[in-house]
Amino acid sequence: KTEVHRRPFGTMESPRFVVLLSCMNGAILLGRHEGRDTWETQGGHIEPGETPEQAARRELYEECGAVKYTLTPLFDYWVGLEQQRLCFCRPNRTARRTAALRDRRGLPL
Repeated sequence: KTEVHRRPFGTMESPRFVVLLSCMNGAILLGRHEGRDTWETQGGHIEPGETPEQAARRELYEECGAVKYTLTPLFDYWVGLEQQRLCFCRPNRTARRTAALRDRRGLPL
């Protein structure tokens, strides 16, 4: 059984991943990456020297083409030994498809 432990935002010293929940036009924004067949929310590893916010902004562009948005950190959590940060994003518009992105769609709320 995998346990998830939630912590208030900013209480973990070094999250390793960011996970983004993006809502646009009344739908959750999902992307399908090159080389994968699954539909996913945005997120990924925090690169060395990168803050969680910088990683979130990079992942938003790479994985859904978002260029203008509001970004709100929600909380920190860990699954197993992996520390993560969950953020909410409301893109105002998206860019053209990026190299890592094969397709995107909205899941109606």
